[in-house]
Amino acid sequence: MFYQFDKYRNKKGYILLDDVDKTVISTTVYGSRQNKKWFLIGDENYLFKGSNGPLEEIKEIVNEFISNQLNISNAQYDLALYKGVKGIITKDFSNGKSFKTMLSFLCEINHVHNDLYTYVQILRAKGVKEEDITRNLKIWLCNHVLDIFTCQRDRHFKNIALFTDTLMPTPRYDSCGSFLTISKYDKVYNFVKSSSKTELIEKYKGIRTKLRIFPGNVRENSIDELLKAQEFPNDETNIPQLIKKELLDIRNLLLNISWIDFNEIYYQLQDSNIVLNSIYQDYFKIVIDLKMQEYFEKEHVYKR
Repeated sequence: MFYQFDKYRNKKGYILLDDVDKTVISTTVYGSRQNKKWFLIGDENYLFKGSNGPLEEIKEIVNEFISNQLNISNAQYDLALYKGVKGIITKDFSNGKSFKTMLSFLCEINHVHNDLYTYVQILRAKGVKEEDITRNLKIWLCNHVLDIFTCQRDRHFKNIALFTDTLMPTPRYDSCGSFLTISKYDKVYNFVKSSSKTELIEKYKGIRTKLRIFPGNVRENSIDELLKAQEFPNDETNIPQLIKKELLDIRNLLLNISWIDFNEIYYQLQDSNIVLNSIYQDYFKIVIDLKMQEYFEKEHVYKR
């Protein structure tokens, strides 16, 4: 949260950007989301992104707080209102450093596979040291697993980026397409109040991160792929074994995910006068709990 803007918040916790002393530094920002603008506020650059649907800005902040609890680097976000449009404001995480999206790297080699296997190939082609590739891969496997358990459906190579000098990942960003993407209050209410939440989540089994572990048209739910990847066969490279080795640490990450303190998240939100409806509070926790349950049930089957 950007507490330095607290004096500009309205009663619902949104920063009123119209009242903030700022300079527009860019009016054209590429991407599907409308109402994007870069501002210079003080000596820092900030991007405003208008929400495409209800609750998107809240999901982005909840993702940031979850990432912080898991020690996963994430862009900073806050709620904002600009020219009557709800959205989020995010601080430029580059600190003056150059970075490129993974899509840009793929275009350089005329390759469009959206998977971690290809990710490693690109790093090797760029001459990145093996120990740095391992660090890089570990970061993105953690991000990949978190995407699975927050039902992120929009993690493609346009919202994954690397710093050009080190070829290490930038902080995590663009996570609003998560938590089953339920955005209407009545649907959230039905989900939370349902006596059989497992049936409701069943229809979202196909929702999975666009980022794959290995190339190919994988049809399984992302949890199935996560489990199958640990038994992925060898090929002419050692990339599958490299990924499998890092996947062995996933159980520790899963335990951390299962211990996420949502009360702390709500406390942080309330600290900026952002009070979530109790339905939404239950909703975020239920989604994580159901995905954890799904994973451990399937893991038990795989072990048999």
